[in-house]
Amino acid sequence: MGILRGLGRVGVYRVKGRSMEPRFFDGELLLVWGDGVKGGLRRGDVVVFRHPSVEGRLMLKRVAAVPGERVGVVGGRVLVEDGATLEAGGGVGKGDEGLWEMEWVLGEDEWFVLGDNPESSLD
Repeated sequence: MGILRGLGRVGVYRVKGRSMEPRFFDGELLLVWGDGVKGGLRRGDVVVFRHPSVEGRLMLKRVAAVPGERVGVVGGRVLVEDGATLEAGGGVGKGDEGLWEMEWVLGEDEWFVLGDNPESSLD
């Protein structure tokens, strides 16, 4: 990691797996920069973050909802606030649609992220 003037922290990461296809493919290298959430994340942004339960593992996902929004999973589709189906993430995948009837209201420091390829993502 290094610092480039005006860009904040910069890192190079290798994509591992298929959860972000068709935008990012297994083995590709990504140049990622930013200053964490201080700069403000928006729906559609792609983020690299530490896995919440596997020490040392990083994840690459797309922001599907931002703080204060209501998120639900209905019939295998991810919905945000007004009931509009999101393009990013699309579904919860692997044929488990009937098991995922859930809803959350995101706190001020919470973001909802998903892989772009629900068939190959453990979201």
